[in-house]
Amino acid sequence: TTREDIFANLDEMLINGELSNADVADLKTKIADALNNTIVAEWFDGSWDKLYCERSIVSDKLLMKRPDRVMIRGDKAVVVDYKFGEEDNRHSQQVSSYMEKLQEMGYRLIEGYVWYVSAGKIVQIDK
Repeated sequence: TTREDIFANLDEMLINGELSNADVADLKTKIADALNNTIVAEWFDGSWDKLYCERSIVSDKLLMKRPDRVMIRGDKAVVVDYKFGEEDNRHSQQVSSYMEKLQEMGYRLIEGYVWYVSAGKIVQIDK
């Protein structure tokens, strides 16, 4: 949930023999670079009232929507979907649909993002 959790998990994977020293060092560098982005840093700073990762949102048509990360603080909700491939317009539409559901749930201030992690690109989605 936080930056510290990510690095602690990497250390645990090293201890458990799941990753080598070199792998952990490489991943820590890449993750630190990604988390140093001002926008991303806030997502992982531990300041959110509620955090939901991979939680389903059921729509009125009984369709399940499952955003990667939803962060709540007061009446503000931020939804982020992580992508590791090429940029695609469907990704923006997907996040937009999550934002609509959050609005229906009563959140007034909603931000949405697609984070192309490997490319280091963050696309903010307009409502």
